[in-house]
Amino acid sequence: MRQFILFLLMLIVYSSISFCNFDYNYGYLPITSFTTDDYDGDGQCFDIAITSDNLIFVANSSGILLYDGHSWTTISGTEGMIFLSVAVDTEDRVWVGSREGAGIITKQANGEYYYSAINTSSEEYPDIISSVYRIETTPQGIYFQSPSLLVRYTIQADQSPFDGKITQWKAEGHFFQMSLSVGNRMLLGRHKLQLQEVIGDSLLPFPGAAETAELTLVHAIQFDENQILLTNYKGSLHLLDENGLYLFNSEVNRFIHGTFVYGVCKVAPDYFALSSLQNGLILFDKQGRIIDVLDREMGLPSTVVNRTAVTDATGGIWAPLDFGVTRISTNPPLRYFDNRNNLSSSIIDVTWINDRLYAATPTGVFVLNRQQANSFRPPVFTIVEEIQHAAWEFVKTENYTCVNTLKGLYAIDKSGKAQRIEGMSGNVLATAVSSDQNYIYLSAEQRGLHLYSQKNNKVTYETKLDAPADLIPNIIIHNGDLWIQAAEKGELTLFRSTLDPGKAQSLNFTAYGEDKGILSPIGENNFVIWHDYLFLGTRDGLLGYSEAEDKFLPASEILNISNELPNHLSSVGLDEQGRLYAVTKPYTLARYDLNSQGKLVVDHPVDGVRIRRILGMEYNADNGFMALGTDDGRVLLYNSAADTVRRKINRSMISAIVLNQDSTVAAWLDATSTPELTLNWPVDNLRIEYTLPSYDAVDQNNFRYRLIGSSSDWSEWSNESYHDFSNLMEGDYCFEVESRDAYGNISEAAIVNFKVLPPWYRTIWAWFLWVLLITGLIYTLIKLRSNRLEREKKHLSEQVSAKTAELLVAQKAELELVDARRKAEFEAQKLSTISQLSRAVAHEFNNPLAIMQGNLFLAQQNLENTEKLKSFIKSTEEQVMRMKDLVSKMEKLDKIQEVDYAAGIKMLNLHPMETKNPEENQKNQP
Repeated sequence: MRQFILFLLMLIVYSSISFCNFDYNYGYLPITSFTTDDYDGDGQCFDIAITSDNLIFVANSSGILLYDGHSWTTISGTEGMIFLSVAVDTEDRVWVGSREGAGIITKQANGEYYYSAINTSSEEYPDIISSVYRIETTPQGIYFQSPSLLVRYTIQADQSPFDGKITQWKAEGHFFQMSLSVGNRMLLGRHKLQLQEVIGDSLLPFPGAAETAELTLVHAIQFDENQILLTNYKGSLHLLDENGLYLFNSEVNRFIHGTFVYGVCKVAPDYFALSSLQNGLILFDKQGRIIDVLDREMGLPSTVVNRTAVTDATGGIWAPLDFGVTRISTNPPLRYFDNRNNLSSSIIDVTWINDRLYAATPTGVFVLNRQQANSFRPPVFTIVEEIQHAAWEFVKTENYTCVNTLKGLYAIDKSGKAQRIEGMSGNVLATAVSSDQNYIYLSAEQRGLHLYSQKNNKVTYETKLDAPADLIPNIIIHNGDLWIQAAEKGELTLFRSTLDPGKAQSLNFTAYGEDKGILSPIGENNFVIWHDYLFLGTRDGLLGYSEAEDKFLPASEILNISNELPNHLSSVGLDEQGRLYAVTKPYTLARYDLNSQGKLVVDHPVDGVRIRRILGMEYNADNGFMALGTDDGRVLLYNSAADTVRRKINRSMISAIVLNQDSTVAAWLDATSTPELTLNWPVDNLRIEYTLPSYDAVDQNNFRYRLIGSSSDWSEWSNESYHDFSNLMEGDYCFEVESRDAYGNISEAAIVNFKVLPPWYRTIWAWFLWVLLITGLIYTLIKLRSNRLEREKKHLSEQVSAKTAELLVAQKAELELVDARRKAEFEAQKLSTISQLSRAVAHEFNNPLAIMQGNLFLAQQNLENTEKLKSFIKSTEEQVMRMKDLVSKMEKLDKIQEVDYAAGIKMLNLHPMETKNPEENQKNQP
């Protein structure tokens, strides 16, 4: 199925090429060359093969090289070996031949290509074949050819490619020069023998080819249904059919006479490419007419093409050279002329006059001269003799093409004759022709606006016109209005005047500024008429003039579109479909169109060629070419008809998945393969490399990607062909990448699914063990806590019991203390009461005792003191003193001291303190 799709793709490619214009009058083919500066190998390249994925394999004198549209690599295991041949079979297996023998390029488990030698020896011929100059893959087997040996290597469908059956034929003095499969017949060219074919295990003469014994046959190809084209190494082409062999009498045969040639590659059903060892690559048609000779003059880095060229899936021709590899785009929508065609300096403007191409340059006006001595060489530009000074703008009239030059206005008629128009000398800045073709409005540097009339096939100067300024760098006429840009005080201002057909000299200008919608400065030469509207480029964007409102509005409003045109457009032009071409920035020519829904469609038709700046352009409806003049001295010819059948490669490819910068886990994955990859965590540095095997302007291939599982959004388009991912967590991911070629075609997405495994401690079993461990830990903690709580409960119970006992003892002691305190307080109260009573009684006794003591004193003084009386008084006195002493002691009861009793209880000391002075004590005694 894959091969069938490839066949259909190639058929479409060839069909599109067959309709292309190979007219040699239209410049150089784009050529891309690769040398040792691009790949790591030697300069000598011997053979090229291309897989169904459009991957390029090159047999190089230092290994097998692989090119994928982005980078060159050397196949592992082939480094340092001299490889002479390479071929691809229907299974996309790559067979290679070297000085040492035959081998195969297969894929490892991770998808990387590697080389393995195969054993081609047998019992009859024990020596392994060496110096394999050619490999041919056929349904009957793989043929390896050296000068002395031919080996057929047959593999059964269920066999390993290393277990093939070997059939061998020895040269036996007639060494092998050619082995090719043509029309399912295996043809052999041998020295001094007629053409042979392989039938079964035998080599038999090819019918009707006896004359080939005199030729050194090196290549054969099916020319048409009945004829085979044979290549003679010594410089001739021959046709072989049922009637025999005859010389291919043609221009190409005459051109290669006496030189050395090799193989022929079919570029399209009616076009071929012949490899030459002296003249490079020769393109010719089925009639033998040379279309192009691609040599050093035409841009090929070397004239030595070692083997047969091959074509890729997008129609390019790959040729192995004695120094490098070259790719030629055979059906480019763009060809070009440069200094090899006698052009120099900038191409300021271009135009077509009677299907002849003219270019205005700072050194004069040049015309493409088709008359060449060699018809297969591109023509050169020759200068128009009358205009050998600076010219910069072509303006079409009904009968002439006017040219603005440094020395006035010139007219070139349809025959190519040029003449200067009288009445105006000096630097002509701008020119415009009225819609009725009767008048030409012209501005000259610092000389204002002038009027010319065009009558009776003659241009005549009329007069100078009134204008807002003398410096008018731009003029345009649209819908009966004359628009000019006039320089006032260093700034350009836009003016408009309605033209009266009967009064061409009567002008009334109105300025258009902020009140008319022009809010920012305007640049020179920014007028364009598109879809019958006048547009003006400003810093605020493209503005369109609305006659209904008499003001400028944004282009999106004029065209009623949702998307905007770029702010600045220059060097504009229209093609046959009304599509607008404009330079929007360096290297970018954009094409704008409105689709049926009114939406603005933008593409970039010539991104395949590096263009710094386009200064002028014009479309030629007669031949379908848009001519472009660039500031680097080139004239580009863009064929929009060829562009409508652009070739497309549908497959993006993932070229490598590299982990941690050193481990390739997968390689060469395309849209047809969606493998499942498993990566171990941690994924700190994952690089995914991708490419698009489309070789028309590979530097213009862009990519976008997304990583589903991380984000579902597409990235922005970029020319970066890889992306690095870091810190990817475990999970399932799907990486998708789409490619966009130089023509804007978007490929199918290449997809790779991969899974990042979690670390062992985040696996399901680990989580199960974690749950068990945590559960056990929690159980153990709970159990330990429970045991501790039990111990604490028991200890607390014991403490409670001890405390209770202590409290009981303390309570008992407290009760006893309270009881003792109560008793002490009772006793103290009793003592206090007795003390108060004693003091009261003592106080009451003191008065009578004083009276009695006084009376005794008086009696003693006044009565006769008898002895008996004295004795009585003395006795009475003693008793009074005794009573007084008792009263004194009773009075001293208020000095009872409190003393500690027990547990903080205070008691009364009923014994009064003795006076420290004994004398006082004696005084107090009776």
